[in-house]
Amino acid sequence: MLHELFVVFCSAIVVVLIFHRLRLPPIAGLLFCGFVVGPHGLNLITRLDDIEVLAEIGVVLLLFTIGLEFSLAELRRIKRQVLLGGSLQMLTTSLFAFVLASLSGLRTPHAIFLSQIFALSSTAIVLSVLASRGEMESPHGRMILGILLFQDLWVVPMMLMAPLLHGEGGLQLLPLLISFGKALLLIALVLTLAVFIVPRVLEQIVRVREREILVLGAVIICIGTAWLTSALGLSLALGAFIAGLAISESRYGHQVFAEILPFKDVFNSLFFISVGMLLDLKFAFTHLRLLAVLVLGTIVGKVLLAGVTARALSPSTRTALLVGMAIAQIGEFSFVLARLGVQHDLLDANLYQGFLAVAVTTMMATPLLISLAPAFARHMPEGLDGRLGRERGHLPSPQLAAMQDHTIIVGFGLNGRYLARVLKDSSIPYCILELNPQTVRDAQATGEPICFGDATRLEILRQVNLDTARILVITTDEIAVGRRLVAIARQHRRDLYLIVRTKFAAYVEELYELGANQVIAEEFEAATEIFGRVLAEYDVPRNAIQAYIETIRREGAMMLRRPQLPPASLEKLRQLLAGNVVENFLLLENSPAVGKTLAQLDMRNQTGATVIAIVRDHQSHANPAADFVLAANDLLVIMGTHRELDRATSLLDPPARQTA
Repeated sequence: MLHELFVVFCSAIVVVLIFHRLRLPPIAGLLFCGFVVGPHGLNLITRLDDIEVLAEIGVVLLLFTIGLEFSLAELRRIKRQVLLGGSLQMLTTSLFAFVLASLSGLRTPHAIFLSQIFALSSTAIVLSVLASRGEMESPHGRMILGILLFQDLWVVPMMLMAPLLHGEGGLQLLPLLISFGKALLLIALVLTLAVFIVPRVLEQIVRVREREILVLGAVIICIGTAWLTSALGLSLALGAFIAGLAISESRYGHQVFAEILPFKDVFNSLFFISVGMLLDLKFAFTHLRLLAVLVLGTIVGKVLLAGVTARALSPSTRTALLVGMAIAQIGEFSFVLARLGVQHDLLDANLYQGFLAVAVTTMMATPLLISLAPAFARHMPEGLDGRLGRERGHLPSPQLAAMQDHTIIVGFGLNGRYLARVLKDSSIPYCILELNPQTVRDAQATGEPICFGDATRLEILRQVNLDTARILVITTDEIAVGRRLVAIARQHRRDLYLIVRTKFAAYVEELYELGANQVIAEEFEAATEIFGRVLAEYDVPRNAIQAYIETIRREGAMMLRRPQLPPASLEKLRQLLAGNVVENFLLLENSPAVGKTLAQLDMRNQTGATVIAIVRDHQSHANPAADFVLAANDLLVIMGTHRELDRATSLLDPPARQTA
């Protein structure tokens, strides 16, 4: 057995590395590796039974970690996408597949089972691609997550149904109800244990502070629950899922998940490799035309059906298309169900080989489909979202469309909300474009000038008066949206001031080249904030820190990759830090300087800086006299070096701000 494991893992490393270079999913690499070393390939593995046992452990751990990842809080956050989106997608897709399977001559139980494995999509591949693109928190990312979460949960009842679908009598209602009744009783029992026993057991295990004990305890809970479900006539995998669910709601669920993850990855790899060993390329080449039609039909059918589902939940055609193209593949849990189907004679050898070929091909196509989706979305008819938005009451009010010299905020997440609040307090006109209909409804209820719309459509931007806006701020971090929106807005108006948010500094130069005036990269801003706070701890003046930040921003994100500042940058820093500069300072109500004269303040002697002008009630007082009494909301124009200005700021700041 050691020889087989050595061959399997060595081959897997080589194949997955090649697939990584080709930017193909690792799961597809593992399946292909199984084919290479299996009986239909180089026939390097002869003891398949031992591999099958390890693969079964992989399935158990896979369901266990899915249970660990399942969070009731996360379900509540995206409950609409999970309950409505997931159920609609499974219903429409499985019904479509069932009709086609029945028309092809399959018996009803076989058609039902085949339709279920066809409806599932790959959680592992899709979420990893979306995470790498920074789209998890986008409207289509949240909807995809909800649909995939529902699919993962739907696997559990399908595993219960599989043994009941085979046999001469087909699907029988009474045995099915008995099986579901057992499952519900078991779930109720385990959840009771989760509330009263599992937290106490984990508490005692954690107190030992030994990693090995925690791992063993989690494995015992997993295996024990799986054994209990098997003893009751249910599947091992169902028990593992329930065990993971029981632990997930404890305070130690994240730590258990982190400890189990390496074991899950190893055994899951064996599972996918064992599935790949059954892949017969001779069968695929013999039926190449038929399989090509099935692959194309699977992708097109799932894109359309998932897109219709997403369109029912969101007024955005773009979001619907992105969702459809993301989940157009057959998923990893379909392999779990397919193995059950083979065991219970629901899939014959030809059906199983056809399923494997279609599943592997669609999984390999997933990254390409997701990357092409934004380009396809751009070619949707311009007026489509406008007509549908008008029907649903999501279009801007006449007041929004008549705005002048305003700011357009794209996205109403945390950044958009803060910006809107500051603009409102400053009496600056603004309007908001948002793709989440629930967010739009909630914000409209509070009086926000918000409307639904895909900002990458010029027609939508015109509806919020792009022609007379002063600033366009893109607060969403989706790089595809940022690229498209900057290009459209700059092409339409050369004088519009564009501010763009992005996650990674790598995109900064590209967005500037497209026409952005300011690019705020989270990665870059975090770096400047970190070194700013480090310098502050060494008592470097705040104005000097700001000079560093401004200089580095002018140099661009490439400077962060250099080991030291180039000579040109150092010279700029010396120029900025030398000589006198002028800054404005707003005097707050709780400033210690309020009520004092300039003579009493004695700023020149205490700090070295000089007040050269004061602006009060829109009137400027140049060279104010020593008996000038300072008042709240005065704007002081102060001249001095950076260090002098920093000392002056400390003198004028309220005590609370100085402490902070």
